[in-house]
Amino acid sequence: HMARLVGPRLGGVGANRAIIAVDRFFASMLGSGAVSALSYSYKITQLPLALTVATFGKTLMPSLSEAFARGETDNIRSFVQRSIVYLFFGMAPLILIFVYHGEEIIRFLFQRGNFTSEATALAAPVFVYFSMAMAFSAVSVLLSGIFYASGDTLTPLKITLFSLVLNFVLDFALMRIYGIAGIALATLCVSVISMVLLYRRVSARFGSIGLSRTFGSLLKIGAAASVMAVAIWLMKSALRGRISAPDFIELGVLSFVPWVLFLTVCRILRLEEYLSLESMVGRKLGWQK
Repeated sequence: HMARLVGPRLGGVGANRAIIAVDRFFASMLGSGAVSALSYSYKITQLPLALTVATFGKTLMPSLSEAFARGETDNIRSFVQRSIVYLFFGMAPLILIFVYHGEEIIRFLFQRGNFTSEATALAAPVFVYFSMAMAFSAVSVLLSGIFYASGDTLTPLKITLFSLVLNFVLDFALMRIYGIAGIALATLCVSVISMVLLYRRVSARFGSIGLSRTFGSLLKIGAAASVMAVAIWLMKSALRGRISAPDFIELGVLSFVPWVLFLTVCRILRLEEYLSLESMVGRKLGWQK
């Protein structure tokens, strides 16, 4: 029984590593600079995903497993609904910063020595596509966890293997059109398709998650993200190069202020997830009783 549970999970880890290897294989056809652009961009975007996986494994998986053991299907749906909203609440502003300031982030972190300005320009669109894929990959982690909590480790493996094949095909096709950026675009497409497949399988197995109930919260997050996007664009257009400060301070200002604006709009719109986090933080810091 243990082998049936652990075996597919290890297979899924291997398949995910194979997807990375396929990306690097095709990137190597475009030269060493392409491999570096892919690797550096991948490292940055994997940190938020790693934190998401760690948080999910530590706090969410035990709750899901207990709910399955008790047969509390409604609680599972409610739990997943709120988790998806929290994921987009956390990921949306980060993705916007990565997308708008992708080139500046790459330049600040890596542009030195052999990593030239040409390498930064090559890596920037790769980083943008990888950043856009983060939210879909994070939701896929959550949906896969539903199967793991129920004792089904085979379904996520099948979808991961399908993603591996699809990634190979899209890498080959899009690389010929867009170069190294095409490989990152293939990753984005595979992330979206994998998430949709997992969602459909979860709905078929356990009943509809009922994302329509989260529409209001997602709409508020979308509104706050839109305001943040406009703020980033306006500040970047008006202040870029006019701040007499090191690059990291300039990048911090152009990121932090719009992020605060995002949170402010969430508060004004009374986003339930934001208010819950605000209340929790307030109690931890002694601001609220």
